[in-house]
Amino acid sequence: MSRSIRAIAAEKGLSKSTVHRRRQSSDDYQPDSDGMVTVDMTKGIDGKLRPNRQVDTTDRDKEIRRLHRDGQSMRSIANEVGCSVGTVHRIINKGK
Repeated sequence: MSRSIRAIAAEKGLSKSTVHRRRQSSDDYQPDSDGMVTVDMTKGIDGKLRPNRQVDTTDRDKEIRRLHRDGQSMRSIANEVGCSVGTVHRIINKGK
């Protein structure tokens, strides 16, 4: 069953355009069903190698910075992007 871009965006906390762009992208970015990207492999306590998975927030961070440059408030950015106000502060301050 196919889900809408809107539903996926709401579930993952991403903009609809980001979800659409990622669906259309090449093999450079292939998230699994949880929106995670395998970055590298990590050795577990049992000695087996396992994927070290992280959420790719590059597009989200760029969107936060763009909205801030456009003059939106921290709260409105957080609501639009689907993250906390603290995350918006962290991303904006990291860029300074």
